[in-house]
Amino acid sequence: MEELDLKELIQVFWSKKLHIITIVFLAVVAGCIYTLNYVTPMYRSSTTLLLGIINSSEEQKALVTDDSQRITQSDISLNASLVSTYSELIKSETLIKEVKNKLNSDISETDLRKSISVKRVADTEMIEIQVVDIDPTFACDVANEIAKVFRNKIEEIYKISNVFIIDSAVPASLPYNINHIRDIVIFAFIGLVISLAYIIIYNWLDTTIKSSGDIEKLTNIKNLISIPFVKVEKTELITYNDSKSVVSEAFRTLRTNVQFSSINGKKSKSYLVTSCFQSEGKSYIAANLAVTFAQAGKKVVLIDSDMRRGRQAKIFNIPNDIGLSNYISNIDQQGNEIAYDITAYIKETDITNLNLITSGNVPPNPSELLASGKVPDLINILKEFYDIIIFDGAPVLPITDSLILTRILDSTILVARFNKTKKDDLFKAKSDLENVGGKIIGTCLNAVNTNSNSGDLNYYYYYGENEKKSFKENLKAKISNVKNAINKLKKLSKINKEKNRTIRVVEEKSDKNQKPYIKEMRYNSKDIVDTVIKDIGESDINSDDRLMNNDLLVDEYDQEQERIGAELRRQEEERLEQERIEAELRRQEEERLEQERIEAELRRQEEERLEQERIEAELRRQEEERLEQ
Repeated sequence: MEELDLKELIQVFWSKKLHIITIVFLAVVAGCIYTLNYVTPMYRSSTTLLLGIINSSEEQKALVTDDSQRITQSDISLNASLVSTYSELIKSETLIKEVKNKLNSDISETDLRKSISVKRVADTEMIEIQVVDIDPTFACDVANEIAKVFRNKIEEIYKISNVFIIDSAVPASLPYNINHIRDIVIFAFIGLVISLAYIIIYNWLDTTIKSSGDIEKLTNIKNLISIPFVKVEKTELITYNDSKSVVSEAFRTLRTNVQFSSINGKKSKSYLVTSCFQSEGKSYIAANLAVTFAQAGKKVVLIDSDMRRGRQAKIFNIPNDIGLSNYISNIDQQGNEIAYDITAYIKETDITNLNLITSGNVPPNPSELLASGKVPDLINILKEFYDIIIFDGAPVLPITDSLILTRILDSTILVARFNKTKKDDLFKAKSDLENVGGKIIGTCLNAVNTNSNSGDLNYYYYYGENEKKSFKENLKAKISNVKNAINKLKKLSKINKEKNRTIRVVEEKSDKNQKPYIKEMRYNSKDIVDTVIKDIGESDINSDDRLMNNDLLVDEYDQEQERIGAELRRQEEERLEQERIEAELRRQEEERLEQERIEAELRRQEEERLEQERIEAELRRQEEERLEQ
């Protein structure tokens, strides 16, 4: 059994909390149904007997002195020894039969005996007789009748009268075996135990990947990134359609990790993205990784080498009439031989700097095509025109296509799906790739549940909306501080009731060598009440050496508002200017890219023209040979 980590087990419990709550809830429901409908109410009545002085029946009837009524030590010892005998006597067949006859009941003797229980009250000479039955009155009658018959039997057998009825049985008003709260709590506890056992067994039997730690512990390969799960509705190109999402940020992190990953100190230009089996997200990872490289200014070509079930044409919404299989085999969709150059198979996408080579028609022999010599030649040609080459490979374990490609490509990224890819399969895929010479730079854990608490999803992203909100909050806080300063001014300063007063403020020279001088200012006392602190910080408010005669440097509140407004307008103008500069830079970048695209188009047209001339020359040469023949 695999060693069970306590932290991992706690994480599993937390991830399965809904299952635990469901099982406990069902157990509570079952407990309610059981205790309310399937528990037969039983009533219990009891009577208590005391073993007194050991006397014969005749002596008991006679008058005795006080000394003869005392219980001796021998009486206590004898009574203690008789308790077990009396208990068996109460449940004897003769006594049970007599009780049944006196009550004139139809109950069998066996059932009557089972309903009777006798026990000794601890450390006393008292016996408690309990009778349980569905009828509380019948249980009471049986208990009282047993006490009477038992006392008579003792006098009859032992010729002594030492049994006294202390408490007679009374009918019970409530059943003793029904406690709804207790039953529900017991069932809830049973449900909790069942759910915990289920989770432990499930975790033991479940061998799928749960975290990046599982991958690194199993394969000794670094996990490049954990991609959060997102429900794909319209498009899988989330890095293009929602560039500010957490998932897009994760793909940018993957791009960075891939860029800084190297094999033997050598940077890679061609990458293979593959997985153990299908439906683990390799095409989704390859497409978005290619988009992030293109967004970073790299010239990228994405090649769909899964010629059996290629999905890149569907992801980018591009026709798949001809593709990689047609280029390698030189056969078109109708089976006719073609001789197109590689530019005929490279298709443009809506993303700048990103081109695509689709998988093409499904061939009968994909592995043999990939093993041909045209694939290395294709890679060498593409490396001259592109910075990054990404191959979306077929799954490793079912077929050998990716094992062929991993030998001729610089690096390989192995994709695993959270809670789906099995550990044994991932280990086998890694071993198969390395056995043929594949160079794995890392793994990518896809579709990680954001509620798994696996520690793999710790992303930070800054949104423009938060920036605006923060700016508004800062503005409100600043206005609030101004109002607080006014209140402090009213409390700290005693306003002179005279019409005019002189405020003496220490002003410092900008030159440190000059001594500060005192400047006198005259303000109306009414204006002073409505002023705020100007050009001094909070540290200056409590500084005695900056205030003379308990006076503060003040200014009109509306002037402070104008200053704040002017500052805000200046900041807004700076922001607009910054946006204008950025827009101009983007425009220039778009013009440059458009110019490059036009140049590439011209080169392509020139190549097509030269190719057409070459074909025409060839046709003329063939025509001349035919005429000569």
